Amino acid sequence: PTTLTDCHFAPPARSVLVHSAVDTPVHFTRCVIDGLDGNTLAGTSTVAFTACTLNGSGPDAAPLTVTCPELRL
Repeated sequence: PTTLTDCHFAPPARSVLVHSAVDTPVHFTRCVIDGLDGNTLAGTSTVAFTACTLNGSGPDAAPLTVTCPELRL
């Protein structure tokens, strides 16, 4: 699997966090992701978040789009 550990970042609004061409599991561990606003989690395998904090950009932030077959929180 692809593992991202102990990171803190803010992706651009409506950007793709996990691209649809990713065919291996993606696991975020102890990450903080700020400014989420309409971002996408795609891929053809599992996307997992363990001990992570996901923060929207504000009260008007768009929801995440999840198209991967399995999301683990």
